[in-house]
Amino acid sequence: MSFNELLIPTGAAGAILTDSRFNIVLYTGNRPSTVSVNTGFKPDLGIIFPRSYADHRTVFSSSFDGDIIGLQNHGAKESFSALDIVSDGFEVGNSGQVNTASGTLVVYAWGANGGTVADNTNGDITSSVQVGPGGSFSIATYTGNGSSNQTVGHGLSDTC
Repeated sequence: MSFNELLIPTGAAGAILTDSRFNIVLYTGNRPSTVSVNTGFKPDLGIIFPRSYADHRTVFSSSFDGDIIGLQNHGAKESFSALDIVSDGFEVGNSGQVNTASGTLVVYAWGANGGTVADNTNGDITSSVQVGPGGSFSIATYTGNGSSNQTVGHGLSDTC
């Protein structure tokens, strides 16, 4: 699937597009209670955007056990105990960032392979990689070695 394909509503409450790899879901926060967001699959990569209030964008990945990859104003991975990835979506707890009471949010969720990570030795630096179906996208983590001009394997058949 490419981003140029037509998004077809499914009729499910809040769901705009559903297949096994990508979904856009609207939800409403109810802090301090937990909100369960059903994406229809285990999201391996997700980006949450507040719609009705100003706050950070939240990026999470199953490759990081639900930790945050980055925020709008930050570049580092952070621990974020208010988000748990589950088999059919994720749950958000007592956090104004992703669960403001009565706030509306949207999540863009991608499924790769359900959180299975494999070492990739293609490149100068070994990476841990999840690859989406058909090689559609990958999520790679690695630790740099301080040297310049190093390559990192990404698990895809070609580069952009």
